[in-house]
Amino acid sequence: MWAQNAAVLLMNNGLYVEAATIAPSQISSAAQALFWADIMYDSHNYESAILYLNAYKELADTASFSEDDLLASSLLSDAMILSGKEEEADEERQRMIEALAAGFEFTRNTVEVPALYVNSAYWAKKRNMPVEQYRILQALLEHYPYYVPGLLAYGNYALESATLKEDDPLLAELRAKGRRTVAMEKFDAIPRVSVEDAVVRIENVCGESGNKEADAVARTRIQELAGESGYATL
Repeated sequence: MWAQNAAVLLMNNGLYVEAATIAPSQISSAAQALFWADIMYDSHNYESAILYLNAYKELADTASFSEDDLLASSLLSDAMILSGKEEEADEERQRMIEALAAGFEFTRNTVEVPALYVNSAYWAKKRNMPVEQYRILQALLEHYPYYVPGLLAYGNYALESATLKEDDPLLAELRAKGRRTVAMEKFDAIPRVSVEDAVVRIENVCGESGNKEADAVARTRIQELAGESGYATL
């Protein structure tokens, strides 16, 4: 316990690296592992943070999902991203999203829960998985309809899906004959979202989020979407 008390004092004085150097080599509890993982993360020692968070998983009660579990998974996901382990980071995010979908309620303010969905949607986009990207964004809007970054991500997806085109004349000829390739089936399976729908959603939230800066960004994006799509806004 003395090491944790000393680490808190060092952290309060901005001595993050020094706090990390007094971490014990042996961890005996999940709470202890989470504490030192947080210290390692704040000192930018992300690999060590990952090690402590994996130790947390081994020591934590696995009978049910807890708020500490969500905090640990969020920290682990962020540490993995900063360590270049994006696929593993998304696995952690999906674990949290599944727990939230099952009805788990997170009451602390230490994790920006909606950001989990936005980051996972972005990762799906990077992997060229538009169906998964759409699924995540829909879940986000269902649970957090006033989350401005989520609405902006939805607007970007709407613009991308609305402008999808097949420019190959051979594909057009196949369609005319009622035939489709596997690639064409995948193209047809991509969910389309109208830009009008995204704009209306964002307009409805402007002024309601309680964040003037976020509202300003949202209003700017409305005009950008309108200009890029040709859709007229009032």
